[in-house]
Amino acid sequence: MEGRTREGTEHADTRPTIITHIVAPGETVTSIAERYGVTPATIALSSGLVNPDRIYPGQRLVFPSVVGILHRVRSGESLSTIAAMYEVTASDIVQANDLADPDRLSKGQLLIIPGGRLKQVTVASSSAADRSPRGLIWPCRGPITSHFGPRWGRLHTGIDIAAPYGASIRAAAAGRVSYAGWYGNYGRCVILDHGGGLQTLYAHAHEILVTVGESVAQGQVIARVGTTGNSTGPHLHFEVRVSGSIRNPLNYLDD
Repeated sequence: MEGRTREGTEHADTRPTIITHIVAPGETVTSIAERYGVTPATIALSSGLVNPDRIYPGQRLVFPSVVGILHRVRSGESLSTIAAMYEVTASDIVQANDLADPDRLSKGQLLIIPGGRLKQVTVASSSAADRSPRGLIWPCRGPITSHFGPRWGRLHTGIDIAAPYGASIRAAAAGRVSYAGWYGNYGRCVILDHGGGLQTLYAHAHEILVTVGESVAQGQVIARVGTTGNSTGPHLHFEVRVSGSIRNPLNYLDD
């Protein structure tokens, strides 16, 4: 069941609720967060803000009354997979949402995830990235619209490649599918494990064409370009990770 919703009022009880706030002139994400006792990230991630520094009067923001994130249940998801996605326990979710039957989630159900965050990975040092070997093929062709590095006051963990809606997304190297499904703000996402600690991630897909555990060849079409998740238009967000550390994909992609 969804938490209770309030329009721009202070929360008075200790049980988490879902807050709906209409932005007033002069307000910022930071000032709104301070008002409700949450973090700016809680508001930005829950409301799907592409740029938290740009909100406008009359905009509707929806977020939990506790530090964390909101998650809308999608087809095939279970409490355990949602808990793993945000690095919390299933019991945390049950208690926050007063779930009578944790085994019966409904598609479209909005859940409060207290303390929830998408799995984090560390950033490799620039010196390590500079020594990285090439050998990955481009997963799709198109202009890079956003590079790896600082963006809007935070780290952009990959590169964004603009491509037509439905364009083919190809495996950058041979490997095994370790994840295929909805992954928070990444939308529909595929993660490939190439061995030796190397993983590649393909986000915002319209359609996923592979399943977890499947072996794929380099260049095999694994998904189609889309706009799912936190996306402003059709493109591929592509990441490279080595032993859990984020690397600049341009240091790995063949020219």
